[in-house]
Amino acid sequence: MGVKDRRVLQIIKAMLKAGVMDECEVNEEGTPQGGLISPLLANVYLDIMDEWVSKQWETKRTQYQYRKPQDKAPLKKTALIPGYLVRYADDFVIVTDTRAHAESWKVRLQAFLQSKMKLTLSPEKTLITDIRKKYIKFLGYEYKVVRGKGRRGYIPRTIPDRNRLKKNAL
Repeated sequence: MGVKDRRVLQIIKAMLKAGVMDECEVNEEGTPQGGLISPLLANVYLDIMDEWVSKQWETKRTQYQYRKPQDKAPLKKTALIPGYLVRYADDFVIVTDTRAHAESWKVRLQAFLQSKMKLTLSPEKTLITDIRKKYIKFLGYEYKVVRGKGRRGYIPRTIPDRNRLKKNAL
């Protein structure tokens, strides 16, 4: 480990132990909620999950060589379960095509997180939603798809989170 690496680790350690304004001088409990370093550490730690999810579908190695790496049509004829991860820090969604596939992803991801990373999914926040019927809330926005002139007959609809707008208006 070089001098630069040790300095970076010292800075991270100092940030983790830094107190929380108007609460405590020294933080003994880890990363403060909303702290500057929290998203950075989440991104570093959850990179393992990103790779695992990607290897389940998007970058899955198969015996057959596809003409183009982005050609997923042949994969859809297999027993593989499609899924695309969208993540920012510790907030994420996995987009898939059916409820059964969503339930499979939830079970497999929970097992992976528990065994490899000693993490658990929050039961209150881990929801399965058909975004053709109901909005999902993610990163301060509400997302849904509605019938439209998209390739598959749907287009995305995104609006700011209405509950947050109401709170800020008060």
